[in-house]
Amino acid sequence: MAIITKKEFLKLSETHDAFCASIYIPTHRAGFDEQKQDTIQLKTQAQEMNKKLVAKGMNQAEAERMMEPLNTLISDTEFWRHQSDGLALFLTPGSVTYFAVPLSFEANNHLGSNFYLKPLLPMFTGNGMFFVLALQADDTSLYQATKYSITDIRISDLIPQELEETVGYDYEQKTFQTRTQSGGSTVFHGHGAGKDDVKKELKEYFRDIDKGLMQILHDENLPMLLAGEHQILSIYKEVSNYPHLLEETLSTNPSSMDDRELHKKAWEIVQPLFEKTLKKRKMSTVNILVRAKQFTMWKRF
Repeated sequence: MAIITKKEFLKLSETHDAFCASIYIPTHRAGFDEQKQDTIQLKTQAQEMNKKLVAKGMNQAEAERMMEPLNTLISDTEFWRHQSDGLALFLTPGSVTYFAVPLSFEANNHLGSNFYLKPLLPMFTGNGMFFVLALQADDTSLYQATKYSITDIRISDLIPQELEETVGYDYEQKTFQTRTQSGGSTVFHGHGAGKDDVKKELKEYFRDIDKGLMQILHDENLPMLLAGEHQILSIYKEVSNYPHLLEETLSTNPSSMDDRELHKKAWEIVQPLFEKTLKKRKMSTVNILVRAKQFTMWKRF
């Protein structure tokens, strides 16, 4: 599922059309019965939107054509396996955009000359929103998270999936190994030049990953927590161009835990940072109010 960036949000906000349809529904992460419930929610909202389009002057055939992408999604079982807490969909005649986000919505729909974006604003206020980048030599996952939930962002079309894609398929015949072992940790075998080689090739691999990620993160300012083996993360930090990497990391084998456990451990790390930021904001607000009060009293004299 695509990530909703500031660039995408601004693009949506600048869209003008006689028929801008916005649909929001709550969704579930897993379970056949829950996914069936989500498809029913979307079907209901699509039917209501169809009626609104006709009432606003669009003929029935055009309205059905505009809603057809939603019918395709409703029957796509693979699509419903990759949901978060909420699904936001935006349609105009000839276009459809949708995002799974870690925000829960009340099921609703809006029709106007602009998209209705207010439910998405918490994504861009910095109120507990952050990224988690889970790194391994043979797997990389990007998550967007809040205090309450975490969403797996699809990045497979942006980055190499394995080290071999960057350095070639003969790397395993060298004097080192970078595969994740059954015990959970990633080990480097070899001595001297071997270790230098593996670091060099991991840098190449991580540069390719960073280059792909920056295609969607270049305008973002959310903090990013790295999760993985310490020696892997230290190499990634050397090549990353994302300016909001957190100094503290989550030292773990990401493949050894599910998303819920990863989220729990990640929030334990970032929570104090958000609380510190919130405290600073409150102090700043208090100072401004105090100064304003002092200025008002001074003017009286």
